Amino acid sequence: MMKIFKLNNKGMTLVELVVSMALFTLVLTLTVGFFITIQKLQSQYRQTSNMLDEGRFASETFSRITREAKAVSVTGSGNLSTGDDLCSTGDTLSLTMMDSTTINFECQSNQLKMDSGAYNLTTDQVKVDSFNVSRGVVATYPKTLKYQMQIEETNLPNGETSAGTGEKMDFEDYLIMHNEL
Repeated sequence: MMKIFKLNNKGMTLVELVVSMALFTLVLTLTVGFFITIQKLQSQYRQTSNMLDEGRFASETFSRITREAKAVSVTGSGNLSTGDDLCSTGDTLSLTMMDSTTINFECQSNQLKMDSGAYNLTTDQVKVDSFNVSRGVVATYPKTLKYQMQIEETNLPNGETSAGTGEKMDFEDYLIMHNEL
């Protein structure tokens, strides 16, 4: 005898439909959350990388020029022996080069500028909180200059701008001034 199987293809029950929709929604929510987290992390990394690039550029430019100077002085109320924060005092650091030209560094509107604002060493992406310059003594070698620069991000990852609530980075170095007289 032959058995006949009767198929019951009436569709899904309401319970099965609700369970499958709940599972799909859960998987979709987890996936979207994962991508949003990755996007935020990538944005924070990009912001930190930009800030590091800005600080490194300003630091390297200042270091390269300062090492070749034959004289260094501060115009204003600052003093190199005790240290001078160009951002808080508004003073200008003047470097006299071997060809007797003068290059000035100053902090205007929380931006590090060279030659009376003709060249910006930082952009509006960061704020220079402090730029402290002092005479440093390395192994009793008197021709050293120590600088400390602190920058802070002003464009936050979500696109908002800040007056100083972002991440901060410090740059510090001792420079041996080879040509100082």
